[in-house]
Amino acid sequence: MTMKENGLIGIGTNNPQTHLHVYGNTATSHTYIRSEGLFGVFQSFSNGKSSLFFTDPNTGNLILRAGTIDSLFINPENGNVGLGGNLGIGTLSPTSKLHVANASGDTSIVVEKSDYSYGASILELKTSDGAGSFKKMHIGLGSGARGDQLSNKFYLLDYEKGIRMVIDDNGNVGIGTTSPTEKLTVAGNIYASGTVTQASDFRYKKNINPLENALEKVLSLHGVSFEWKREEYQEKHFTQGKNMGFIAQEAEKVVPEVVQTGKDGYKSMAYANLTALLVEAFKELNGKFEKTLRENEEMKQEINELKIQNQELLKRLTAYESKIKKIDSLLSNLNQKVVQ
Repeated sequence: MTMKENGLIGIGTNNPQTHLHVYGNTATSHTYIRSEGLFGVFQSFSNGKSSLFFTDPNTGNLILRAGTIDSLFINPENGNVGLGGNLGIGTLSPTSKLHVANASGDTSIVVEKSDYSYGASILELKTSDGAGSFKKMHIGLGSGARGDQLSNKFYLLDYEKGIRMVIDDNGNVGIGTTSPTEKLTVAGNIYASGTVTQASDFRYKKNINPLENALEKVLSLHGVSFEWKREEYQEKHFTQGKNMGFIAQEAEKVVPEVVQTGKDGYKSMAYANLTALLVEAFKELNGKFEKTLRENEEMKQEINELKIQNQELLKRLTAYESKIKKIDSLLSNLNQKVVQ
């Protein structure tokens, strides 16, 4: 041990550089600072605000303390790390248990897992009611969500029931199907307790023209009742029992504007768009009905006029008959006088 005049102490060195300089030059050399108490093998205080110590000789947990809070501790047996406060990455002022701040355009967090077996998630989101934890969402290959590196798809899935929802690389969302052809493709029924609307503002539209021959087109449509081929197309989740509607191939010949052909070649219909055709057909039919009413009114008027004329003719005929009877009577009397 060396003690310099300037107060520097060296252990294992003759040239100490600090107030206490401990040096060991072999692999078996160690520096021991030992306490037989329950707290503090080594403590370093700055106004009593920080310390590094082992709290329990039996567990040997390494603890970094700030004030009275165990900010960080490490379990030497399993390597588990515990944090007493908020952890900030890229920030000195974390506002939550994990706060990642990234001012660059790089990815902020990367979580990678090399095991692709089902049932093992990369990330789990849980909530707790005090009695236990409940898994709300998984990201991985187990029950939950996963990304598909080959097809650039994002899946929500269940290990037993399979894929529940998919978002493909075109932004199409599929519910009940893994191959959405539109921005939202649902294989099954949809229930809405509110209003479902679609864009219809005048400012969005051009080449606006009235519908022609609407009634003729409606009369050309062929409504049918049918049942879906549920066994043949199980992935479509068609409803069971009788349904009613149109056959797209037939309707396309009459109103091609409401029929679409998907990328898979199957046809679908925009039934709601038929409302405009039905409205115009009703107006057309109503026009015919009103015309018939007007014609009926005109015929009634003519009939009434004919009745009046007939009554006048009857009056005249009655008067003529009365005059004829008088003439007949005069002629009869005249004939009798001539005979006498």
